[in-house]
Amino acid sequence: MAQGLTDPRVPPHESEQIVPALLRRDIPVEYLTFRNKGHGFLKRDNRRTAHRAVMAFLARHLLEQA
Repeated sequence: MAQGLTDPRVPPHESEQIVPALLRRDIPVEYLTFRNKGHGFLKRDNRRTAHRAVMAFLARHLLEQA
């Protein structure tokens, strides 16, 4: 999960409720925050960081099952 900490549409406290709920159900989740972002990732560095985290997560959780 990637969260912009200044997001007015999905405030961080909503994401912070989802993460523990998923973990209680043994659903793998990672929580990545961006201090200087709102809703969406327009800065190239932030997009790159988010995309790399997603690729690493998928590789860990999908390739382990293959």
